[in-house]
Amino acid sequence: MSAESRILKNLDLDGAVELCAELVRIPSPIGQEKAAALFIADKLRSIGVDEVDLIEGEPDRPNVLGRVKGKSEHPGLMFYGHIDSEHVLDGWTVEPYAGLIKDGKVYGRASKDMRAGIAAFVKVTEAIIKSGLKPNSDLTLAFCVDEETAGDKGIGHLVELGLINSAYGLYGETYEFGEIMVADSGTIWFELTTHGVGQHTQLDSHKRHGINAVEKMARAITELQKLDLAYEEHPLFKGMRPCIYCGTSIESRVGMHPCMIPEQCKATFDVRLVPGQDADEVLKRIIGILDGLKAEDPEFKYDINILKKREPTQVPLDHPFLVAAQECIKEVSGKDAVLRGHEMTSDQAYIRSAGVVSVHLGPGNLLAHKPDEYIDIWQIKQAAQIYAKMAARFLF
Repeated sequence: MSAESRILKNLDLDGAVELCAELVRIPSPIGQEKAAALFIADKLRSIGVDEVDLIEGEPDRPNVLGRVKGKSEHPGLMFYGHIDSEHVLDGWTVEPYAGLIKDGKVYGRASKDMRAGIAAFVKVTEAIIKSGLKPNSDLTLAFCVDEETAGDKGIGHLVELGLINSAYGLYGETYEFGEIMVADSGTIWFELTTHGVGQHTQLDSHKRHGINAVEKMARAITELQKLDLAYEEHPLFKGMRPCIYCGTSIESRVGMHPCMIPEQCKATFDVRLVPGQDADEVLKRIIGILDGLKAEDPEFKYDINILKKREPTQVPLDHPFLVAAQECIKEVSGKDAVLRGHEMTSDQAYIRSAGVVSVHLGPGNLLAHKPDEYIDIWQIKQAAQIYAKMAARFLF
């Protein structure tokens, strides 16, 4: 019997559905993931994972890192999922943390994003261990925090510590089942501060010496909206263009009386890039615009703080790992996979920076962060079968 057949024979598909519901019942809104992490770590130990560690990037936010040891030190396969989730807002008609299984669906916060993928990964790992087969190389399981806010306390922290060294990776979610996200957009987040001179407001005259920092920020925003983001249309991002969002947050003299010229104004900006663009080059253009304003206007003074910079990333379309993923989707679902780009950013930036050939693949819909989030049961089961087939090809 082949490795694939033995793994599939031991794969508990109904158990994957129940585990997804179990995980939904453990709330893990951003910053409060510890209970879910401890549960997952215990589950991995109980199924016989060789090494299970809890590694904190910041206090009380543990990441779960597990390894099923292989025969060699050769880089193997990683299953990746994030355990943080968005907070529950108004509009729910079902209990968000009940893990309700009804009408072929698992309902609840994080059911799609991404308890379903994690549950499938855990049950595939269990099946590998039950099969009695020892992988040729390590199977790594990384279930991390800080994905929702694009932070660096999750998988980014593990990468920084040198703990992520797999050759291949599966990121267990997508927007629609059967899609493989093979590229991520890049991003630059920065905070701009303009400086002025405070003064009590009064009738305009030679006595007015204040410099309005908000007016300076308005000028900066106007010019930055003209930022040249020249690009070639990318086949995986059809109809999508790079852009800059100006003033995603803005503040000056918040909550104070209105009769003062503001001496400072702060605003945040978000730039989105497609593969083929260089974040450093775009950043140089941004600073060039600001320096140009400074040259034109001696009163224009600014500081810039780069909050985050992620280059766009992509897996080569002819890579054997991607070809195999397409084949496995076809074998399980009977349908051709759809390759697409991811218009937002994700933890793939960290994973791919570690040299891992990694793609988004798994359960998916567009209900993440929304009321009455759910995932179809058939998606959990088919995703688990696809993961099992991929594990058989790249670990045995």
